[in-house]
Amino acid sequence: VAPTDAPVPSTPFNGATDVTLPVQFSWSAVAKASKYEIYAFKTTVWQGVSTTQVFVDVGSSRGSLGGVTSGQTPTGNYFASNSNYPASWNGSTITWRVRARNNGGDGPWSASYQFTLKD
Repeated sequence: VAPTDAPVPSTPFNGATDVTLPVQFSWSAVAKASKYEIYAFKTTVWQGVSTTQVFVDVGSSRGSLGGVTSGQTPTGNYFASNSNYPASWNGSTITWRVRARNNGGDGPWSASYQFTLKD
């Protein structure tokens, strides 16, 4: 049976500014979760065309069950290092969400939170 509850994001908190890399994502634990999927992205609009660029995509449903294991991080915790992000992302607003997973399926996504990277 898939988890029925959504995690509650805690850090970075909604509306956080001047967040430095590496970004620490954390959230509440969910009953029946064995892993968590984190998805963080920024959206840019240029000449009316919206483009989404992925900041973090850990444990996506593509392929085998992946994600951050709850055994290693009981309340949910993930660090995103700065090694893969260009300086042009500095000052960007990032939207993120998380959901619990297990072999029975995926739980609902959390509310989406936003934070701004330090410029």
